[in-house]
Amino acid sequence: MAALSYCFLYSNLKIEPTGGLALGALLTQPERFRGKRVCCIISGGNVDPAVYARAITSDFPANS
Repeated sequence: MAALSYCFLYSNLKIEPTGGLALGALLTQPERFRGKRVCCIISGGNVDPAVYARAITSDFPANS
């Protein structure tokens, strides 16, 4: 969910939670990818608006 919040807050992108799994891995384990070229495929926007609103207003790591 941190990837979903991050994309919305910093890129103004609405993504599905599963569409942000690659970015989620990057956000949770940055040391694993440090110094490497990384490409994350981010997709989707098929998410219930009420669920999405709760996700981006909750206290996720990307919001701090």
